[in-house]
Amino acid sequence: MINFIKELKVSEKKRLVILSFLFILLSIAFVRFVTQEVYERISDDKKRDLESQVSLVRANMEAAIYMDTYLADSLAMIVTINPEFALKEWHSISEKVITKAQYVRNMGIAPNDIISNTYPLKGNERAIGLNFRELPEQYETVLKAKESGRVYITEPVALVQGGKAIIARYPIFTDYPLNQNYWGGVSVVINYEKMLEAVGIQKISNAYVTLSKGNSILYGDGFLDQPDIKLPIHLPSSKWQLEAKLNFSNNPDVSRYTTAACLISVLICILVYIVLLLLIRSYFFARRHALQDELTHISNRRHAIQYLRNTLNSRANKPFSLFSIDLNGFKLVNDTYGHNIGDEYLKFVAQSLLGLTRETDLVARIGGDEFIVVLLDVHKPGQVEVVLDKIDHHFKKHLFKSNDITLQVSVAVGVAVSNDKKATLDDLLAQADEKMYKDKYDKKNKMQ
Repeated sequence: MINFIKELKVSEKKRLVILSFLFILLSIAFVRFVTQEVYERISDDKKRDLESQVSLVRANMEAAIYMDTYLADSLAMIVTINPEFALKEWHSISEKVITKAQYVRNMGIAPNDIISNTYPLKGNERAIGLNFRELPEQYETVLKAKESGRVYITEPVALVQGGKAIIARYPIFTDYPLNQNYWGGVSVVINYEKMLEAVGIQKISNAYVTLSKGNSILYGDGFLDQPDIKLPIHLPSSKWQLEAKLNFSNNPDVSRYTTAACLISVLICILVYIVLLLLIRSYFFARRHALQDELTHISNRRHAIQYLRNTLNSRANKPFSLFSIDLNGFKLVNDTYGHNIGDEYLKFVAQSLLGLTRETDLVARIGGDEFIVVLLDVHKPGQVEVVLDKIDHHFKKHLFKSNDITLQVSVAVGVAVSNDKKATLDDLLAQADEKMYKDKYDKKNKMQ
């Protein structure tokens, strides 16, 4: 492959560099596209999984709160019907409710908003005699329950007896359903930490999770920017918001799959590039065999004729000169030194002509010892003479050497100039050949 690149012409190397650069740009776009596509697919899968987890947490939380508040509602109804009986039988009634409830930590009854009884009493002694009016934060929730006339679920609050809980406040009116004669309230304390653990919110993995109510954060480190999942939690007297956002930084699957996709796509691009280089090399080899002389590696007759026709038929139709070159005494070289030396002799002439011309010019071997040279934009008599002198001077100065054989190269040259748009290829070739044979004849006579 390296030898193939070295054999390319400068213009061909430039085209290969440009094509390689374009391929690199396309490869970068392809790798980014594949990696992004894999990332989005993984992201979609993770979002669906996260939505399933969050939906389950919401259902569990709503079920847990509704179940315990429904059981406590029966206690509030007993107090509403007969407050004196409820106070007298508070221990037995409360015990039955707590036994059936899942997350109720304790319950208290507060005539005139002062706690008189609590269950269980052990561990909650500090709550007895508590006047809600002296605790503005808690009293605000008591007033909300009183004003609404139905149960009110608080945000997590700090308890006097220690810990955090959400509290279901039940207002008690002795003139139900008119609800004009306020008696006091029943408070049902629900273990907040235990409920969160049971509903599974802490088990949601690879995601940021926030539970909020209005501007208050109930769970999590803060409000999420553009959460992936937003689900409302409907409670008896309010609505909470459960939000979640994927956290890919701690997700090994995302990093593993995107890295694998990137590496595979890069490998594919490299393989494709190698295949394309092989195809280009095959194309150049096929083209070279079809249009290049096998011995001298310059253009052959087919390529020369095609090149001349294209030049004559081009819109620009720039003037050019056609040099017909024939080797003098080549048969003698072959007969004297053998065909191997004759082949080396032809290669020497071909490389010499290439060195005397520009890359944009054409040098071709069209027969055994016949060559043509096409020089674009060389058509004035003075320009032609300069080239003829250059060729003559070169072969006089540079001798052919092979092993211990040294030979002087002699060439006959004829020139046809194309500055007439009506000139045909046959006319130019005939004119150049005619002048070349004249030059050959003159040099032969001169040698004699």
